[in-house]
Amino acid sequence: MKKKFKIPTIKVPKIETSENKTLPVEEKRKENQKSYDNHWRKFSNAFRKKHLFCKQCLKEGVYTYSDLHVDHIIPLVQRPDLKYVESNLQVLCRSCHGKKTYKETLGKEKGQ
Repeated sequence: MKKKFKIPTIKVPKIETSENKTLPVEEKRKENQKSYDNHWRKFSNAFRKKHLFCKQCLKEGVYTYSDLHVDHIIPLVQRPDLKYVESNLQVLCRSCHGKKTYKETLGKEKGQ
């Protein structure tokens, strides 16, 4: 099995929060760490063991199995009640997860 080449993650300097304030990325990461506790880490590790490849890459015929992230299809800021609902989760590689997050953030900035 071949590993997929790493594509640089798209960097977003600022992200809007639900309070309509813009925070630097580092502050946003600290805010996210509060919702991703030890229980989430165990849950996401178990989810990644069941889903071994990036869902988006699989659609393109690429079997990416390294540096996987559990992604909320509907973001937690919109639906925190779906945090542990498996039908709202997917496994994405770092690159695909960064692209998805960037698109979601870009949509917020444009008022969509």
